[in-house]
Amino acid sequence: MRHSWLTNLQRYLEQEVRRILRDHYKVEVDKETPVRYYLDFKSDERLVELRDALDRIDRGKFGVCLSCGGPIEIHLLKSSPGIQFCENCLDALQESTSGHVHSPSLHHA
Repeated sequence: MRHSWLTNLQRYLEQEVRRILRDHYKVEVDKETPVRYYLDFKSDERLVELRDALDRIDRGKFGVCLSCGGPIEIHLLKSSPGIQFCENCLDALQESTSGHVHSPSLHHA
């Protein structure tokens, strides 16, 4: 069973996609059409990150660290749904590059 915070986050991400499409591209998303249909036609960095996060939710891979395969902390996912690394792996990545790595995250348009 899907956690309610994940369902709520998915709704938020879909609303954010609709807002960006409406405000920046003057595209109204039909409520009956999945937002992913509209994402295939845009290469906007924010939309790509949102599409990737929504795809990971659908595949059951959302919240799974790309580096270690462990869970990504909920507070990181809530603040930045596009994040793909847990805190430990982010720290290790930053240490290995002497702090020259920017944490992967969604930025707000």
